[in-house]
Amino acid sequence: MTEQLSNFRVFNFSQPEEERIFSERNAELLSLLPDINDAMDSVLRHRVNADRQGLTISMLSRRCSNDFAEILLLASNGYGFPALSVLRSMFEKLVDATCLHKHTDQIDAFWDYHFVQLEKLGYTDIANKYDPNWADIVRRFKKEGKRGLRTQPRWANDSLVKMAKDVALGDHLKHAYYLPNLFIHNSLAEIMFALEQDANGRFTPVDSNNPKERSMADIAVVQAIFFLLRLLELAIEHYGWNDSKGLVQNCVDSFCKYFQSPDAITLGG
Repeated sequence: MTEQLSNFRVFNFSQPEEERIFSERNAELLSLLPDINDAMDSVLRHRVNADRQGLTISMLSRRCSNDFAEILLLASNGYGFPALSVLRSMFEKLVDATCLHKHTDQIDAFWDYHFVQLEKLGYTDIANKYDPNWADIVRRFKKEGKRGLRTQPRWANDSLVKMAKDVALGDHLKHAYYLPNLFIHNSLAEIMFALEQDANGRFTPVDSNNPKERSMADIAVVQAIFFLLRLLELAIEHYGWNDSKGLVQNCVDSFCKYFQSPDAITLGG
């Protein structure tokens, strides 16, 4: 049995040709990555207090760095639609982090909403291990409505859309929220993006080498870099990590300069 396991075959699911095309198509943008990685390491290496106030912004920043890596992996292999799905999650983290930075008194609500999610999943035994009074906490997120008790859909009273607008991220709702939602939830858009129409009006499925999906991949990467830099700036401001400020500012300046290039990816209207 041990011998059989030692002779297992390694499967490679990456697409080298797609990665080559992606790298060629985005050569100037990807040249920013080494400096971005250095800035990210500089910010995320800092230690924080192991409590809610200390962990929240730091961990949201770390999770966004993971989202960024996933987006690069998916986009570089031509999977633009899944990359947008991860971008949607990254955007939500940025909105929440920005709101919690401005309103630290809401951090407890952010953490306590976890009990609502545990209840929905039926994991009441786990909730009880965290806090025997978890049911009382859950009740805080329920309000009386016309049809009885209604549970808040999120930890905050406001919707994600309203929160994004309140923290000056409303301009990104189109490409980081509404567009990804077309692929997160089943919709005709995903089918239409995967069809190609010929001169005679006939439709053919496009399962690979899809220029539309490559375009979505590029949009996801550009947005992801912007969101990551915003999170790093936010963490520096929140914790006072000024020793990392220069590295992040250098990346921001380079990213802004990139958009002056004729080859820059533009998101459109």
